[in-house]
Amino acid sequence: MVRPVSKNAIAGYTVIDDIYDRPALLLRVDIPREIYRQGQTSLLYLLVSVSLAGLGFIGCTLLLLERVVLSRLSSLAKGVNRVSASKDLSMRLPVAGRDELAHLAHAINGMLGAIAQAESEQAEEKVRYQAVVEQATDCICLWDAQTKYLLEANTAFRNLLDYSPETIPQLTIYDIAAYPPETIDSNIDVLLASRQLRLGEILYKRRDGSCVDVEVSANVISYGGREIICTVVRDITERKQAEAQLRASEERYRLLFRNNPHPMWVYDLENLKFIAVNQAAVEHYGYSRDEFLNMTIADIRPPEDIPLLLDNISQLEGGIDFAGVWRHRKKNGTIIDVEITSYALVFDGRKAELVMAHDVTDRLLAEAEIYNAKEAAEAANLAKSQFLANMSHELRTPLNAIIGYSEILQEDALDMGEEDFVKDLEKIHHAGKHLLALINDILDLSKIEAGRAEVDLETFDLAEAITEVTTTVEPLFLQNSNRFNVDCPNDLGEVYSDRIKLTKILFNLLSNAAKFTREGTVTLSVEKIDNDDDSGLNLDWLVFKCTDTGIGITPEQLEKLFRPFTQADASTTRQYGGTGLGLAIAQKYCHMLGGEITVESVFGEGSTFTVLLPI
Repeated sequence: MVRPVSKNAIAGYTVIDDIYDRPALLLRVDIPREIYRQGQTSLLYLLVSVSLAGLGFIGCTLLLLERVVLSRLSSLAKGVNRVSASKDLSMRLPVAGRDELAHLAHAINGMLGAIAQAESEQAEEKVRYQAVVEQATDCICLWDAQTKYLLEANTAFRNLLDYSPETIPQLTIYDIAAYPPETIDSNIDVLLASRQLRLGEILYKRRDGSCVDVEVSANVISYGGREIICTVVRDITERKQAEAQLRASEERYRLLFRNNPHPMWVYDLENLKFIAVNQAAVEHYGYSRDEFLNMTIADIRPPEDIPLLLDNISQLEGGIDFAGVWRHRKKNGTIIDVEITSYALVFDGRKAELVMAHDVTDRLLAEAEIYNAKEAAEAANLAKSQFLANMSHELRTPLNAIIGYSEILQEDALDMGEEDFVKDLEKIHHAGKHLLALINDILDLSKIEAGRAEVDLETFDLAEAITEVTTTVEPLFLQNSNRFNVDCPNDLGEVYSDRIKLTKILFNLLSNAAKFTREGTVTLSVEKIDNDDDSGLNLDWLVFKCTDTGIGITPEQLEKLFRPFTQADASTTRQYGGTGLGLAIAQKYCHMLGGEITVESVFGEGSTFTVLLPI
């Protein structure tokens, strides 16, 4: 066996046997421990080398950890602290590499972006909420359920109660509700217990102490760990006034219905039974109120009118109000004519019809008598016109003979030198011509009124017709020292009309102008115009204007200017003469030719007559 003796040597022991195989001696060999010492030295060197290498590795590891991990973590922490301190969510952390720390920086940046977007959306939503609340026509207010102080109120709420934005946080619900505090607290407790929307009509106090009727809807919401009551307030002052007016109006209509002198009733559109009747209906028809309420409207109608009644009911059910004359039957069997006015309405939840009946039996009889009298008057007027037309023919024949013979006698008197007779014969001739013109006017008007006047259309040159008229009337202007002007273009061309009636119209207008103007000016102007009518046809028109500087016409005289046998007044007839037929005939001829005649005048300054005729 071998055993170490010391650090520097080892000893080896063995037993030596004798020849009898018995232990004879113990042999010990001492050997120095060089290899052991060298091993320890090598081990020491190895341990020192490993320690030094470990220290270097640890230092390198710590250096790399600091540069690769800890410094980047510190940079991320500083970046997060900067974002937290500045509250600027648009800032982003630096990102380098593709390791876990880079992913962490990406995640933090994404979280900042999400937070920024959420805050932006929250801010936009808050702005929209504030815009909606501020612009809402209803009043909106938030107040604390515990402290009872107002938190927010929109513009409509402030305007309703006349408070400034700075004053709102200083107010409590007791300051604006016009009720005792215990009543307000009781309602708040009920609202907090039910936590449901409550709606009611209450009174609010304005800043000046006046009260306003409002409709309030209140709801409990949680905000910031507090119970907040959101109230939406609507001003119902106008509605209250309208309701009061409606009640007053209903009362007035009830009084009108009950006290109306004409029979009135309401009946059901489904079963046609009377629902309500007024006292006038009871008195006029002879039925009692109870009898009316047990009848239908068919019971007051003659049997032969029932089909027409049912047809009328179907129209009423379609929403058509009705007015007309019907036959009704009283309780005593008398049939009367009544003028009915009916309106659809809802009466006690039923579709009904309100009817007012006006007894027009006497009026219809009077109208029938008036109509018969009118027919008789028109027949008499027609007979008068026919008589005048016939008499005018009968008068004109001998009158033409008188005028003709007066002209012959004038020539004979001149040949015989009897000048005294000539003057008398001229008076006879002038009076005969005047009477003939009067009879011709009466004949023309009688033909028109009798329906015997006809339009004889022909194509003729307008300038020649105007020259013919102006030549005829020119002596009339010389009698009163008037100046006569004609403004007529040379290119008027031909027209298709009744030449005789056209010249008669112009002659009547010009002769009137000459008669009522002294030492003045009379102007006849003619103009052609184009006018597009509704049918799309291009129509040419002639406009004749007869303007004078004569005595003029008053507004009162204008109203009766075109009436037959009528002049401005009695003094006009005495001073100027005439029968008042000229303008009446001119107007009727204008209408027969498809035209119109109008007049504008200033009393004392003159008149302008305008004739519009189609070419």
